[in-house]
Amino acid sequence: MTKKILIMGASMPLPRPAIKVASTYPALLQKTLPHIKVTNTAKYSQSIKRIYQTLPSQLSSYQPDIVIMHVGLADCWPREKFNGKSRLDVASFTDYYEKIIKLIQASDIPLIIVGISPTSKKMNRKHPNVLKQITLFNRVLKKDADQNKIFFIDMSTYIHSNAPNKYLLPDDQHFNKAGHILMSKLIRELLNNHHFFSESGS
Repeated sequence: MTKKILIMGASMPLPRPAIKVASTYPALLQKTLPHIKVTNTAKYSQSIKRIYQTLPSQLSSYQPDIVIMHVGLADCWPREKFNGKSRLDVASFTDYYEKIIKLIQASDIPLIIVGISPTSKKMNRKHPNVLKQITLFNRVLKKDADQNKIFFIDMSTYIHSNAPNKYLLPDDQHFNKAGHILMSKLIRELLNNHHFFSESGS
């Protein structure tokens, strides 16, 4: 039986004007893991609240063996329509995160959480304390990671605020081609190291 990966999130797993679908990490995962079915249901600007609301139906519809959740940027980033504040505060974000964890644990499905990538110091000057906000939201995302059933990929290990464009587009938020390649590699390594699937491709 074909094993299945479900990717849920906002814009990070999706194409941008400078990034074609084939260059996104879900597409790269599908290409390098041809024996695995990769389904990407991410939507632009999707909040963790919406992911929580749709999770039960998506688990039922897709019956995944592993869920990858790439969320947080859309919730923590300051926005003009919210008078320069984030869509959700940390407490509300935590509440929806904990509800998701309970649903995942009840389904007994491994969960890979991708942390929010640090932005640039330039963006932190434009949006004061956005780097601190990213750190606070990442603390929520990694607090239940046990590296057994719940895994956290810490993007601050690879992306640094003093030189983020090695892996991020000029918007200092979203992956460039190298970032998508890195993300695909990190996920494949995690899957392989924990023997979830036997890898085909590199």
